[in-house]
This record gives sequence, C-alpha cells and structure tokens, in this order.
Amino acid sequence: GAPVAFQHPSLSLSLSQRPMIRRYEENVEPRVGQWTREEEAYAEKIAELFRIGKIPNCPEGTTMRALLANLLNCAPMRVSKKYSGEQAVGKRSYRHIEGQATLDREMGELLPLEEAFHRSVRGTGQLKMSLLGTSNLITPIEVKHQSRASQAAKRSRSD
Repeated sequence: GAPVAFQHPSLSLSLSQRPMIRRYEENVEPRVGQWTREEEAYAEKIAELFRIGKIPNCPEGTTMRALLANLLNCAPMRVSKKYSGEQAVGKRSYRHIEGQATLDREMGELLPLEEAFHRSVRGTGQLKMSLLGTSNLITPIEVKHQSRASQAAKRSRSD
C-alpha cells in the first residue's frame, strides 16, 4: 500500500496561518564529523521503523542509506561508516507494510526524536527534509511528488 501521509500537529493551523508549501533547502552544507546523541537516537528509530515497513512519508523503494543521508543532511558514506558490520544498511529498499490503517504510534515515537535532532543541529548546519515536517521542512514523499510534477510539466512543454 501507499505510505500514509502525516500532518505534523503544528501544521493544523488554518490555511492563512501557515505556508502552503514547505521548504526544501537545496544549497546547504552537508553535515560531517561526530554524530550527536540526538542524531543517533533519531537514526536508530528510523532504522527500526524502516526494517518493519512503518515509516511515515517515505516513498517505496527508498534505500535506508539514502533516506538517512537526506534526513541527516550528510554524505551517504557517513551513514555507511556508522552502520557497518552487523548493522550494515546495505541496499535494502523500503517496503510499506500492507493493511496498515495508521502510523500514529510510530509517529508518536518518532516525533520527539526528530524534534530533538533538529534542535541539536540548530546553529551548526541546516537540514533539507524531515519525515514529519519538523522545522517546516519538506518530507521525502513530497519531494518525490514535486519531482514527478516538474518532470510531467517539462514533458508537456516539450510536446
């Protein structure tokens, strides 16, 4: 089944009170070096949910290495170095578990970790995207939809 779209609680404001399109930061310096405790906790929860197919706003077929690199705004090799040996992220692609009505429990576990990670990197670097829309950042599924829409627009202009 399709990933369940999640609306961050802070986004339940009226339409006039919030931006229509969340931002995607393209030209930000990638994060390097030591992993923070908050980053490790967030990444561990994502890895756990990835393995059981219960990540909100994650496109089917996304590799865990690519997902973590995007969410943590770091080089994929930084993720591979962290998750080597028995923990290796490998080439496994995300598959959403069928028959799942809601991801409320998983989102409830993930949200405080995502928010703590975002707070921990403020002033030391920027992030590009977020699973739950934290910091008003775009989600991986929104990036995929925007990419498809822009490709379709380019094709229709060239016809």
